[in-house]
Amino acid sequence: MTDEKRCPDPTEVIETLPEDCGVIFRDYQHPGREQLASSLAELCRKKGLIFLVAGDPVLARKAGADGLHLPEWALMRHPGTTGLADRQILTVSAHGVRALRRAVAIGADAALIAPAFETISHKGRSGLGIHRLQRLAAASPLPFYVLGGITAQTIKRLPPLKKMAGMAGISLFMK
Repeated sequence: MTDEKRCPDPTEVIETLPEDCGVIFRDYQHPGREQLASSLAELCRKKGLIFLVAGDPVLARKAGADGLHLPEWALMRHPGTTGLADRQILTVSAHGVRALRRAVAIGADAALIAPAFETISHKGRSGLGIHRLQRLAAASPLPFYVLGGITAQTIKRLPPLKKMAGMAGISLFMK
């Protein structure tokens, strides 16, 4: 996940990612968002990484992204058609069962269940915690990634979760 405040130059982090990773480009307020999205998409292609654009299907197409990520606020307002080409990826953020159901209804490929733990990105909001995370994971009809407060320390607290495809984060991948 890009975060223009915490990591102004995402290329440095992307350069260190292994091939089995992906990048979700957020940076909603970046003044050169379209140009940055295109350059990051190109870098990801060269490295064999998946590149998704958050919240903007038009920008996803323009940048040549592999697909679209819908934050939960966009998921709940989404008309149900993404405008994505066949075989493009659609992921969503889900903070509850209602969002997971909506994700299935619009054909999402995977969900990011969040926030697992307290996170710097959403100061003042508590994380789901292990028990709520387990309940959401059990209710998820989709493969999912755990997001929010994921660090080398909090990973150790995650229980085995069926359908968990991986983890997503910001701090996790920063030096």
